[in-house]
Amino acid sequence: MKIFKIAIFILCFCSIVFPQNNSGINSKIDQDLRVNQNKPSVYITLEKCVNNSENSNQLVLLRLQNNTRWQISLRGNSEDKNTNIFDVPYIVRIPLNQESDSLFVGKRQNKLGVIWRIESGKSLLFDVKKEHIAEGKLIMVNFSFEWESAGLSGGDNSIFHQALFRLNDLTKNECMDD
Repeated sequence: MKIFKIAIFILCFCSIVFPQNNSGINSKIDQDLRVNQNKPSVYITLEKCVNNSENSNQLVLLRLQNNTRWQISLRGNSEDKNTNIFDVPYIVRIPLNQESDSLFVGKRQNKLGVIWRIESGKSLLFDVKKEHIAEGKLIMVNFSFEWESAGLSGGDNSIFHQALFRLNDLTKNECMDD
């Protein structure tokens, strides 16, 4: 009987839980981690269309926007110092039907690629071929957050996220007409 009373006492004592002061936690949760709360965290916008006189390809300039409070990084190839247009590798996704998609590389990363860092609230301009953003296609650019490449995630450079761009009624303009 004595052991039973001790067991009941221990169970009652262990089941008492005191509430934690979470005022600091709530203020952090309520704070938005985006610079502009009306925009997504990392996104791509259509900048303009340009004619490439060298090879008669029409190019579309897209802008990768970092709307987070952290720096993001992405691997790339080079930068045109005269125009500040970056050579960003990207993937094109073509939805075939509801069950499957077709993926192909729009622009590959070369073996001697560089890593670009985009500060919080800043952006990077890059070009894609016009036919790669035709209606129904999706542009995907891989990026990482600063803590993922800084070793806080074990320094695993295989961790990446994707910023997406799809041509829609809001982003169509005169350069999309053939």
